[in-house]
Amino acid sequence: MGKVRTGKKPEEPPRGTPAYMLTYGDMTTLMMCFFIFLFNAGKYDTEARIRNAISSFRQSLGVFPSSISVLRPDEVLLVPKERGTKDFFGPEKQLEDLEKRLRKEVEKMQDMGKGYLDVLKQGKEVRVTVGSQALFDSGSASVKEQFKPSLDRIAQFIKDNHLAVVVEGHTDPMPISTAVYPSNWELSSGRASSVVRYLIEKHGIDPALLQAAGYADKRPAFSNETQQGREKNRRIEIVLKPTDKTPGGESTALKARDIFGGDFE
Repeated sequence: MGKVRTGKKPEEPPRGTPAYMLTYGDMTTLMMCFFIFLFNAGKYDTEARIRNAISSFRQSLGVFPSSISVLRPDEVLLVPKERGTKDFFGPEKQLEDLEKRLRKEVEKMQDMGKGYLDVLKQGKEVRVTVGSQALFDSGSASVKEQFKPSLDRIAQFIKDNHLAVVVEGHTDPMPISTAVYPSNWELSSGRASSVVRYLIEKHGIDPALLQAAGYADKRPAFSNETQQGREKNRRIEIVLKPTDKTPGGESTALKARDIFGGDFE
């Protein structure tokens, strides 16, 4: 039996490319660019060239330096940066690791009296605080023999992690006047310089990575109204700062932050 003609033409599909193909094509193109970038990233021989490539890739995704972008089919929504968020791939994590490992070293040095050493991560640096009574005799800037083994451990930690160091000398406000140290300025500077000289002469640490500073009584950590506070203010602070050679440092690996933008300090 033959087909019955109804007189109606069969419906034709809509002209042009289906709407979903535009989004699908953009997605596949970006994925291709992403994997090509990953394949070629290892061929770059300088960090500057890597960062230029990352910057270009970020802009192709619609990510700009001052914001994190969320891409939608009909718009680009710029979301303000979240301040104070930890960066688990960059300097924040690096400093946390340094502090954790340094605390383990300090625990091995507490045989000279509990509390004579302290470690604190502060901003973009790690501070090792040593009470002056552990390091020096009263009115002297010569490192005590019994403290040198502990200082040797700190020096080895500095060398192993390629750290830059600032040694700060601090005193209490009690006046001093000797032929060698006319005031607390000379005493605090002399003590800081003594530690720096020990790191150079005994351990061969690069002098270009070392600094000494004396602050006398001008930067107290505790109140000078009590004897206990004055004792704590007589201290040496060894400030440790990562360099580009420090394990986990800025130039050793590409960070997720570099690709997706955002400021996580």
